[in-house]
Amino acid sequence: MLHAEKTSWKKTPSLVFWFLSIVIPIQMTIAGPSIKEDIEQYFTDQWQAFDKIAASSSIKKTSLSQVDRYFVASLKRNQTFYTFIKTNSKGVLINEVIRGEKPIRKFRDVGTQKWYYYVSRKYKDYQGFLRDENGRYYLFWAKPVLKMTRSGVKKYIGATAVKVDLWDCFHKFASDVDEPFLIRLGRKSLYSNKWKKGTEFEEKNLDIPGVKRVSVRYIKSTFQEMPTDRPAIAAVQDTGTKEISPEEKTLEVEEKTESKQKISPLKRFGKAKKIVFIIIVVAVIILILYLSKLITIYKDWRLRRKIEKEENLLR
Repeated sequence: MLHAEKTSWKKTPSLVFWFLSIVIPIQMTIAGPSIKEDIEQYFTDQWQAFDKIAASSSIKKTSLSQVDRYFVASLKRNQTFYTFIKTNSKGVLINEVIRGEKPIRKFRDVGTQKWYYYVSRKYKDYQGFLRDENGRYYLFWAKPVLKMTRSGVKKYIGATAVKVDLWDCFHKFASDVDEPFLIRLGRKSLYSNKWKKGTEFEEKNLDIPGVKRVSVRYIKSTFQEMPTDRPAIAAVQDTGTKEISPEEKTLEVEEKTESKQKISPLKRFGKAKKIVFIIIVVAVIILILYLSKLITIYKDWRLRRKIEKEENLLR
């Protein structure tokens, strides 16, 4: 009989897992990331890719040809990266590799440029933005190259930087996205993905390392497009225009106020729906787990009492 009770109790946790398997995917669907968050995460991944390249031991090699080969391989793995450069500790450009071209050996002095001054003096990352003569926009990211000495001290041996094609980034991102969106740089449209003029949209600023005044437009949320259905109150016309009495004006104001009070909760519900749903789901899960625990304790208590009555070992 003890075995039978344990077997029946095993069904209860399965119900909990069944409930979670249904509820959690729904929660993830409703509370999923927005197009803004997806774009920002994409550029975070790009920065992390550059950070990994800059931290490689291949960057610290003294052989220029070895560094060139490493840059060429990195450009192939990262299609949005356009140019890699590396300087020595004095600010002279010793490596420069552009996508689809042979390595350049001009040994230009960039020691007076703002980005190099920032990296070499503060040993901090630099995130900037530039536009070339052809009108292309690039993110310009730079990092110091530090080498550990035998005494355990980090020594500055130069800087490395990358130019990231901004248009290519959005084009690469859009290849995996079905949702229409429009990227704007200041007042200019930079990139469009299935965007149509006249679309009702919302617009938010994007947090992208190195560039400001960039935003995304996306289709306006359906929760905020709910019709107001406000009744139009007009004067009745006979042979002429009927004058509205003070009582009718008061009635009109009251009706408009009542209409706003009916509509406002719907709008607020549309914004708060995700949060409320998550809270309810978490509360239900916690309640189920607590009830399951209480049921287990109660069944164990009953079983012990039954054994004590039927098989009293002290008797």
